[in-house]
Amino acid sequence: MNLDGRKGNVGLLIQIKESAKIEAAVKSLPWGFSELIAVVAVNGLTRELLSKLVSSTSISGILLVRDHTRAFDGFSEGGISSNKEYSMYGEETLNWNEFGALSASGFLKTNVEEPLCLMAAWDSI
Repeated sequence: MNLDGRKGNVGLLIQIKESAKIEAAVKSLPWGFSELIAVVAVNGLTRELLSKLVSSTSISGILLVRDHTRAFDGFSEGGISSNKEYSMYGEETLNWNEFGALSASGFLKTNVEEPLCLMAAWDSI
């Protein structure tokens, strides 16, 4: 995680529920602001949203917040086929974690250059 300079320390907090909202939020930034800190409910984090957050040049930080008002099915920090790297039986071909994985290689291996913080509840912000 790179915390030098202003990266992650400056930006408007904007709740992001889907990847399309990132573009809309960037276009509606008030004059003088160019960076967003995305506030995302962990319960709503999807593969598509994570990919867009990581690739967006307008996101300077990510706050993940647990939404206790909604059910949470969870997700896996592993990849779609985590056993490929760790199996002692040779080449694994079964994608057993396709539903739970947030990225093909896994959330743990996703290169998130922006500061990423987890908040226990919305009122912690």
